[in-house]
Amino acid sequence: MQNFFKNKKGFTLIELLVVIAIIGVLSSIVISSLAKARESSQIATNIANLKMLRDAVESYYAEYGVYPDATGGWRGNGSCWGTSAVNWMPQLVSSGYAKLPLPQAEGWIGNCSGPLFIYTSNGSEYKLLSHQDRYTLQAIAKYPSLRDPRRPTHAIGFWSAGGGSF
Repeated sequence: MQNFFKNKKGFTLIELLVVIAIIGVLSSIVISSLAKARESSQIATNIANLKMLRDAVESYYAEYGVYPDATGGWRGNGSCWGTSAVNWMPQLVSSGYAKLPLPQAEGWIGNCSGPLFIYTSNGSEYKLLSHQDRYTLQAIAKYPSLRDPRRPTHAIGFWSAGGGSF
């Protein structure tokens, strides 16, 4: 009878539990690093899109001597700031920019509570913001110079010398 138990092959319950615990720890590490990578990617994409828009606005100014019009206040790509469309800055679209970028964010619903790109100008000054993005606070921590002084916890962006007060 002693030979019967010695020849039996397999894992004990303790060994299986240890392996499952190790797999659990490793998977939680991988999942948290993927979440950080997604966050960094979204921040980088939104800032790159803002820079592209800033360059387009500055190029427009260099060509026409004024910043694109935003008469009547803020223009944006969300329903509470303007139309939910790719041409939310029509003067840029008509001057050769076929499609303006939209914020990169999962779950964007296109209203005031979602992430938006917004823009305002009086012709001689402008302000361009990424407003209420999911990772705004992380972006502010990484890039404090982009923090909007008027919306210090929920917007980052670019503005002309006098546009910071908008």
